[in-house]
Amino acid sequence: MGRFVSNINMAFHAGVFLFRNIQKSLNIAKAPQLNVGSVVLRGMTRGDEPELLRIHHCLMGGHIPLPTVNLYRWAGSKLVLVAVNIDERDADPVIVGMNMYHFNKRDTVEETIHEGFLGVAPDFQRRGIGTKLRIFAKNHFQINGIAAISTKISSSNVASLKSARNAGFRPVQKIKLAPKGEDALHLICKLN
Repeated sequence: MGRFVSNINMAFHAGVFLFRNIQKSLNIAKAPQLNVGSVVLRGMTRGDEPELLRIHHCLMGGHIPLPTVNLYRWAGSKLVLVAVNIDERDADPVIVGMNMYHFNKRDTVEETIHEGFLGVAPDFQRRGIGTKLRIFAKNHFQINGIAAISTKISSSNVASLKSARNAGFRPVQKIKLAPKGEDALHLICKLN
């Protein structure tokens, strides 16, 4: 009986997450395309999903929860921003970074959107791609009426903290990240 109740509880919370995010994303336009040097920044397309899942798994060692995957299938062009390397020396354009957003409960109250994951493929790290994705996101969400972007970054993730600060994020609270209780910062970037 306990497992059944737990499954019902998880399904309910997944439904609430999807409903909240689909409702909030209705007022957000599809992300534009922007060329920045040898990188194209744009919204996710359906064909990007396998590569984005691969990059996420490579960097995080786990899978994206199914409700989140379903959300991005529906609203990825609005909520997931990708960086594509178009360097002429490479045979084909390849996705080298991604920045995934959603609305959590706190964001709904504070009129913000949450950066749930920012990742850059290992061979392309330390080139400013994460910062470019964050700045692109700031412009995209500001145009769409979002007041601020929130994110949570582990205190030990120096590169991501530097990128966030370079993009205008400021710490507002020290927190512990689940499930390990790791020290982290809750940061906000105001868009107005």
